[in-house]
Amino acid sequence: METVIFFLVGVALALGFSFVTIAVMRKSYREILEELCGTAQRAGYWVRTSEVCLVALALFVAIAFHGYRALEGSDMVELFWGLMRQVSWILAAVFASLIVIALVIVRGLPHEGKEVMAPKEGLPQNR
Repeated sequence: METVIFFLVGVALALGFSFVTIAVMRKSYREILEELCGTAQRAGYWVRTSEVCLVALALFVAIAFHGYRALEGSDMVELFWGLMRQVSWILAAVFASLIVIALVIVRGLPHEGKEVMAPKEGLPQNR
């Protein structure tokens, strides 16, 4: 039963790391995407999509790459180090998600000869 509790703590940490990362990045990420996408609605879609991907990847890693070798008879030290292995995979997944998001944004930034996407006519502007 202790193994299950440690595993669930790891899953809860995955959610916590994801939501803290989202809270820290949301404002600046939204501002950049509003500039790149042309409207708040378009930017909002991509912000939500990236947030879902970040949480989903962290949860997938927490569930798939846990560090617990034995299901029964584990001592607390082994369970602790299993949790640390699980947390290290979770942090790697959150970091990888941020790198991918940053690369996508950098590709979308205006470069020489490239303009920011203009909003289509008739779409409301929420700025």
